[in-house]
Amino acid sequence: MRSNNKRGVAGIGNPLWGGNSVTKTIRYSAILLILFLVAARFINLDADPPLFYTGHGQAQITDPYNLTFFARNAVLYEDANPFDFHRWDIFKNSLISAISFILFSTAGVSRVTANISSLLLHLAGLTFFLMAFYKKDNLIPVYLTSLLLLINSTLFFYGRLPFLENGLIFLSGLTFWVTIRYHQAGWGQILAGGLVALAALSGKLFGLVLAGPLAVTLFYVYRKRLLLPAINAAAGFLATVGLYLLLFYRGSLSLLMSYYFEQSVEMYPSPPGLSSPMNFLKMLLTYGGDSGLHEYTPFIGLIGVICLVLVLLNFDWKKKPTPERIQTLFCLSWLILGVAGLMPFFYRPLRYALFLFLPLSGLVLLGFSLLGEKVQLRQRFAWPVWLAIFLVLWFAATQIAIYFDLGAGRFVPDTPSILLVGSFALVLTTLLFLWLKARPRFLAGRIVIGLLALLGVGVLVAQPVRIYDGLTQSGRNLKQYNAEFSEILDPGAVTTGPFMAAMNIDNKLKGVIYMFGLSNQQEDLFSRFPVSHVIADNSNWTRAQKDYPQLARATKITQVLVSDLLIGLFRVPDATVPLTEFEQGSVALSRGDPRTAIEHYTRFYQDHPHNMLGAIHLALAYQRAGRSSEAMELAKLVESRHSQNYFAHIFLAGYYKSLFESTGDSTYRTKSEKHKQIARETNPSAPD
Repeated sequence: MRSNNKRGVAGIGNPLWGGNSVTKTIRYSAILLILFLVAARFINLDADPPLFYTGHGQAQITDPYNLTFFARNAVLYEDANPFDFHRWDIFKNSLISAISFILFSTAGVSRVTANISSLLLHLAGLTFFLMAFYKKDNLIPVYLTSLLLLINSTLFFYGRLPFLENGLIFLSGLTFWVTIRYHQAGWGQILAGGLVALAALSGKLFGLVLAGPLAVTLFYVYRKRLLLPAINAAAGFLATVGLYLLLFYRGSLSLLMSYYFEQSVEMYPSPPGLSSPMNFLKMLLTYGGDSGLHEYTPFIGLIGVICLVLVLLNFDWKKKPTPERIQTLFCLSWLILGVAGLMPFFYRPLRYALFLFLPLSGLVLLGFSLLGEKVQLRQRFAWPVWLAIFLVLWFAATQIAIYFDLGAGRFVPDTPSILLVGSFALVLTTLLFLWLKARPRFLAGRIVIGLLALLGVGVLVAQPVRIYDGLTQSGRNLKQYNAEFSEILDPGAVTTGPFMAAMNIDNKLKGVIYMFGLSNQQEDLFSRFPVSHVIADNSNWTRAQKDYPQLARATKITQVLVSDLLIGLFRVPDATVPLTEFEQGSVALSRGDPRTAIEHYTRFYQDHPHNMLGAIHLALAYQRAGRSSEAMELAKLVESRHSQNYFAHIFLAGYYKSLFESTGDSTYRTKSEKHKQIARETNPSAPD
């Protein structure tokens, strides 16, 4: 790979960009778009997660505000752990928790401030990553890589939620910058090792993956002089681990270890990717496809594949290390070891792979820089390079098969399908080999540039559309339910369950973090802690009753719809917190006494006339009591006041359907179908 300062970062120069007018146009357009994409990240921060992620797990709803929960408690109650429950101290001691505490203390506790804490870490991580490529004589490569990262809709939306993975992105970007810029200094090696430790301890455990790229980079740079740099990096790592454990886990290290053991081993089957060579290959080739990693950014993935092949064709391990070669090796190691480390496991959610978009984007930058390079097969290539290219193309072909659901129905990654796709990748690899073997080739050929340009247009069209849809179609239902739950429940109520934190971030209700179905069940959850209510969807509620049989006597107070999840609010049997008017109405309704329910719901609704759930439940009570006119009046009120809430339309569809069935009036059937259609258009995953 050429190293020529006049050509700018990674050698991008005139062969690709042309004259100064083109350069200026690209530069200013990129800057404006980058500023817009950064600003857009702060739009509608109190909105629900985009509905198009439905089907890829509940994490966007359940996980983020667990991680800011201790910081919330510290600000609201001046006690981060008011119930002295230390099982989740790893959340309290995370980087995202520390940043959210600062924001909560200065700007107040809310969904918005929690999301901003994550967004600041996320953007800072991307900034540090890009700074590693910075050269002031040509900033266009940095602009384009910034654009690729910022226009990535998956990074856009996941970066707005306080996940541990966004703390990891910050520490990953910082580690990359320190390694690239300061690997020649002893303190830089120590700091890089320490940052890897922090990435694992205060970011996410699989941040340990970064130890691999750091080690490979130091070996590549120092080779026979590796001993001292390796000692420095190891010393930084071990010192940081020791100091971190001493400061945050003195006397409770077992809690940290038991958490990691439970999350990585006990909750899921043994890693299928390690059970046999064929399963290893299946899990490797399907990684990302099953989690939706490429479903939302397909053009970015294809650009990454092309540029990764260009990089593999050009990288020469034997040549003298240059900044570009060091960047290339670090990003290659990061991407390869990241996939290898995450792919064997049964549980591989989309958010785990977020930090891999950074090295992929870096390799795109480095791949673009090679479009003016000439490749000559006999001088540079050996079988390991072609094996790597074959695996990259096999991986890409498998991802395409998954994306388009090739075959009868859904693509099934069984052995015949995998081998069939592999044969196609082998043909592509062979054709590429023969094309390059004939004579030296310029990789700036029209076919390659035209294909990259076409995919780039795809990115510039598809990603903004998805970002726009995600910002405008999700609604603010979670924020509304936060407000309504705080009115429905007594101020002394204590909630738990997988959706507790999401339903408490915008109010002052207390809670206990707990997820049902854990291997190490908390036997004394309801005897030791004053839990009065459980917030859970149907599947988690089933697990909760299995773990705690006494919950079979619980009363469902209400339920709401978020995405495709019906989330119930249940009152724990024998809870001592006072029953509110709403709860008494729900108890009466569950016992088949709508008249008593009307009395309680009416008093509640008079105090909280804008509470949607109050209006819905009072309408249901009126309907069951045969008071049709009062029920109709409330139904119309719900329709006029809460037209943006898809759950309101589901209620109205059911209400008018019941009227049609009881009266035979086709007008009600028409109204029912209208509201059902609105609910489907607003939320395609909403149940009938």
